[in-house]
Amino acid sequence: METGFSVDTPGGAGLALQEMITQGIAFYEFDRKGVITFHKRFHDKLVKRKQRAVQTDEWKLVFEPQGRRDTVSNHIQLFRIKDDPFCLNDVSNEYPDIYSSLLEKLKEHYGKELN
Repeated sequence: METGFSVDTPGGAGLALQEMITQGIAFYEFDRKGVITFHKRFHDKLVKRKQRAVQTDEWKLVFEPQGRRDTVSNHIQLFRIKDDPFCLNDVSNEYPDIYSSLLEKLKEHYGKELN
């Protein structure tokens, strides 16, 4: 699974909408027909900021890049979805073998896109 990307947002979700729009708009360009695309110069940066996950019947490993300017750190969590369907409790420390196995599968699939 994968989602969109995140912009540099001090304060995270509590950030004012206008500031998020101002930051996000820089990634796009508009042509005369009104088609919106990403600026090519931002492509690699945006791909690295995508949120990704791998899921089995019992487990979900969530890989979330968190960016501040040109620095991106990865927040990775493991959830046992049969016991925690809303993925609220990270069990990475309790199941290190499952964590490592699923992270390896994610890295195999996405290759260089994961940093």
